[in-house]
Amino acid sequence: MVAPLTPWLIADLAPTMNEGAAAAILMSSYIAGTFVSSLISGPLSDRIGRRPVFIGGLIIYTTSFFLVANAWNIDSFASFRALSGLATGLRPVMIAYLSETSLHDDMPFYGMIMSTVVSLGVSLGPVVVLWHFGSFGHRFMYLG
Repeated sequence: MVAPLTPWLIADLAPTMNEGAAAAILMSSYIAGTFVSSLISGPLSDRIGRRPVFIGGLIIYTTSFFLVANAWNIDSFASFRALSGLATGLRPVMIAYLSETSLHDDMPFYGMIMSTVVSLGVSLGPVVVLWHFGSFGHRFMYLG
């Protein structure tokens, strides 16, 4: 969701930085957080339970988006995006939780719902943001 707004984010958060370096930081910070979380979320959920880890991830994810919307420079933006990536890396925990608490026959339906929602969000999110960009600016994307 950052890709369509990269030029505006760079202009606002890192106007004096090399555009390529700034774009790399903007794009990779989220993935770095997701990578780290993917490695630790499974063992953590095995130790303390899937539900507490999942709920904690939702709280972190929501908080991180409000922080990203209020980032004051590229360093704060990257840090807050990495935090949201940490929460996104908990997706395997959600899938494990669903598989443990749902009927086996219902899992294809839940898998379809998860895939559809992610696809809709990734495809429609940037369109909605760019449609409202003139009125609200790039920070609007993180307050939805």
